[in-house]
Amino acid sequence: AYGLSPVRLLPVAPGPGKVPNLLLIAAEKAAGRLDSAVETPAEQSQENDPLNETCGPHAETFSEDPPLIVYDGAGNYTEEILKIYRE
Repeated sequence: AYGLSPVRLLPVAPGPGKVPNLLLIAAEKAAGRLDSAVETPAEQSQENDPLNETCGPHAETFSEDPPLIVYDGAGNYTEEILKIYRE
């Protein structure tokens, strides 16, 4: 949508051992996709296929990272979260 291709997924879990309940998505604008006036039927079918495993034109750079944990076992923010807030 909007000419964006996902390049990174970051699941976010509330605590250690908890199931992620958020997903952060890093995307980049698909170069050249908005400028092309005509798409071939093959391009259209790939673009509209929700099961398309290529993740768009940047599939080779797509990655899914281990979950970002928000709180440690004591209920405090993890160092990773504190680092993000400091930036």
